[in-house]
Amino acid sequence: MHGRLASRGQARVFEAVVACTLILLTTSYAIYYLYPLSQTVSSCEGLPQLAEKVLLYLSQPGLLDRCVYLEDYETLQQVLEQLLPSDIEYQVVVYRLASDTWKPQAVISSPLFHRCATVYSSSTYLAGFNGTVDERLVVLSLGS
Repeated sequence: MHGRLASRGQARVFEAVVACTLILLTTSYAIYYLYPLSQTVSSCEGLPQLAEKVLLYLSQPGLLDRCVYLEDYETLQQVLEQLLPSDIEYQVVVYRLASDTWKPQAVISSPLFHRCATVYSSSTYLAGFNGTVDERLVVLSLGS
């Protein structure tokens, strides 16, 4: 009789563990599908923070370095179009330091950026790529 009580207790503990696991999995699944990872900005108040976050995101995996130094601006444009909400226009200007002067090297922008009434910018400095010193300044401007 003592063996049956022990096995019943173990069964209850096992049932509790299974129930907790199911609750955690269901909650995780619901959060993933109910709260998408994309950030939406409905007013221009969030544009400065969004510009900074986008540049920070691009800098983390080294994507920005590769796109700028290998002049793969098409990839950079595709990534920006995926990251940004559809109602936000953007422009990226890449400057290169030449003879102590910052000269524009590339300009990438969404089709309607020039119509934006409100524009916020954020910039990042790139010192070089693959061990070579080659200074660049990347300015991301967002508008609505």
